[in-house]
Amino acid sequence: ALRLFRVSPIFGIGMRNYPDRAQGSDPMAEFSIHNSLIQNLAELGVFGLAAFLLLVTCALRADFRPPLSAFPELRPLRAALFCSSAAILLESLLENSLAIWQLLALFWLLRGIALVISQNPAAFLNRPGPALDVEYTRWPHPGSQDHLLGALETAVR
Repeated sequence: ALRLFRVSPIFGIGMRNYPDRAQGSDPMAEFSIHNSLIQNLAELGVFGLAAFLLLVTCALRADFRPPLSAFPELRPLRAALFCSSAAILLESLLENSLAIWQLLALFWLLRGIALVISQNPAAFLNRPGPALDVEYTRWPHPGSQDHLLGALETAVR
């Protein structure tokens, strides 16, 4: 994989091209490389690896915004989401688990849940609290009783 990276270090050899390009030099080439970072480096190059790492870093940041001290009852859930995602990423350094669509879907599902919680933790807890964005203070939550009653009043008028 590193030999193929040296052939095209900037943009890599192309997504999912490792098995075809390494067939002569690697007897196990029909399988993926056992390290997601090395595979991304070989297939996507330096720019692709940087983009991948930036995307994962931004996704993991949701676990730290807003600060955990603002909503202490969410600490265990947010810690579990972060640790689960970190475990998937750490395991992908030994076995390219991110090439398995079920684990990749699980990773991004966990990241989506963490993002929803970080956007409006008070709504997630289903209790009144300070909204984090102006958007939440102007209109009632779409699933709330106030929202449904407001829609019903508008329809009756």
